[in-house]
Amino acid sequence: MKQNINSLIVPLAVALAAVAPTAAAQTAADNTPAAAPAAVAAGDTVAAGAEAALTVSVSGGTAPYTVTWTNGLHNVVAEARLDAPGTSASAHTPRECDLYYVTVTDAAGLQAADTCRVIVTGDAVAATMDNLWLAPESAWFGPDTKGEQVTGTYYDQQMAGSFVSGSYSFSNNYSLDWGSWSGFAYSNSTATKYESLDDQYNSATGGGRDGSANFAVAFDSGTVSVLSSAEGDTVSGFYITNNAYALNSIMNGDAYAHKFDEGDYLRVIFTGTRADGTTATTECYLADFTRPAEADRYWLDTWQWVDLRCLGRVTKIDFMLDGSDKSYGYLNTPAYFCLDDFGGTRQTATAAVQTARSVDLAPLFQFSSNEGTIGYALPDTLYDGTAGLATISADGRLLLADSAEGRLSITVSATQRGQTQFVTVPFDIATAISAPGAAEATEAGRYDLGGRRLTGTSKGLNIIRMTDGSVRKVVVK
Repeated sequence: MKQNINSLIVPLAVALAAVAPTAAAQTAADNTPAAAPAAVAAGDTVAAGAEAALTVSVSGGTAPYTVTWTNGLHNVVAEARLDAPGTSASAHTPRECDLYYVTVTDAAGLQAADTCRVIVTGDAVAATMDNLWLAPESAWFGPDTKGEQVTGTYYDQQMAGSFVSGSYSFSNNYSLDWGSWSGFAYSNSTATKYESLDDQYNSATGGGRDGSANFAVAFDSGTVSVLSSAEGDTVSGFYITNNAYALNSIMNGDAYAHKFDEGDYLRVIFTGTRADGTTATTECYLADFTRPAEADRYWLDTWQWVDLRCLGRVTKIDFMLDGSDKSYGYLNTPAYFCLDDFGGTRQTATAAVQTARSVDLAPLFQFSSNEGTIGYALPDTLYDGTAGLATISADGRLLLADSAEGRLSITVSATQRGQTQFVTVPFDIATAISAPGAAEATEAGRYDLGGRRLTGTSKGLNIIRMTDGSVRKVVVK
């Protein structure tokens, strides 16, 4: 049985160094060591576009004090002077949820430091992890020093914390006894190799999605919490790929797990919890060797979109990994994956405008390999008001229903060996109402991103279906 958590040994002192208060080695005239100041920071929760109050309570040391605030990227966002012990408040307008560092320097040059968070509510912002500072080719894996000390499953003392990006927080459990972690870490490594546990923060692609610097690494199990609204939100999805450690085991096997063969698989199961406590699940395969045809078996080594809209409006999403290679009910394959752009926008190409009701889909998609079965689907019909307006034939043609007239767009996905591409196909179908002098199209129905019909204008993205069959997307602020 593989003991993944116990084996991930990392130095605690290095992780703590980033937030530990510092003090210059100075003494008073009578050789009594000067007392360093103490600082306790407090964050804020604000609506998008509003100013947040960055507050720090200062005691001890020698007044006056200089107060310096930096954001998650260590960029200075506010500075202040405090003439006596007490509280200093600085204003800052954040774009997303973020971590803030405060450094208090007293008149003797002694320093104290602390951290806090600002939570931003309103329209969701994608979590790219690019708001979080990292040294080149490094990773953060805990502990969150503002977390809660808890007892782990194996009776070790853990710091249960998290980090924030966009409109979401990502859980991190760090074992203070063993120096191991679970949940989420974040990395900017550009390597794809796996030779030792130092490489557990490498992705299969080398870096973040679409060339971005940072990405998240997930291990064992964890939780993403929605921070944009107390009632939760519909999460669009995110990009996923294999972790270098897991992929090396899938391709070659290791001391605990066998190399993947026919019938093997590794998947992630996502469970969304709604405000009323109900749940829904969806899953994504990181490797799938269960397909009858060998040409259809695959592992992920590119960034692929995972649609989470089917979970509905959720307050949190939990993940766990499952696979075919187990001993005594425990997974032998390393339980890792990498993710990026959580709650972001799916990359979708746009085809030329079509005037016929039947379109051959094959020319619209280009895969790097000619091997493997291609499956087509209509991923957006439940969410954009186009349900019932199109079907896909067995021979790979997109067919518009007779009721579909005027201008409208249909999005089609094509999947081969785990890789999925998306293309929006716009149509302009001539009808009587589109002729000169015809009545202007009016609104026939309004829907939210989850496909639910609205009774009126609602804040956020409104999807409007017109009487001429066209679909419009309007952002209401």
